[in-house]
Amino acid sequence: MVDARAERLVRYYASACGQVPGGRMNSVRQFQVHRGKAYQGKERRLNPRIYYPIPIRVRSTENHHERFELDTIADDLSAGGCSARTPREYQPGQKLSLVIRFSLAQNRQVQAATVVARGVVLRSRKRFDGTYSFAVAFRRYRFI
Repeated sequence: MVDARAERLVRYYASACGQVPGGRMNSVRQFQVHRGKAYQGKERRLNPRIYYPIPIRVRSTENHHERFELDTIADDLSAGGCSARTPREYQPGQKLSLVIRFSLAQNRQVQAATVVARGVVLRSRKRFDGTYSFAVAFRRYRFI
């Protein structure tokens, strides 16, 4: 079950970023797929998505329990998960911790809603430019 607070935050942020005309989520959504074709039909995802660059910090452990931390930008975000690009590859099933800051300002002094999420990598693939795209399903999250 999706937390109602998270759902409201996703809807508010999407409308504030101009993602949603009139500030409401549409059940029919248009988005681009590869080869320039557009899909127009009923949204099949459980949670609405934000297609706007949102700064996230990814934390995890490597082999031999070496910790790492990486700042990147989410390609899309919902109450159930997100996808992003990084220079490193993640394995499906790998556990990650994410810090998501809902602010367009780069200045950390600006107050913004922040979510700490723990999740599991669903998929990871190499992109044409040498970076990796990965998708994470949130298992737990909390607002800080």
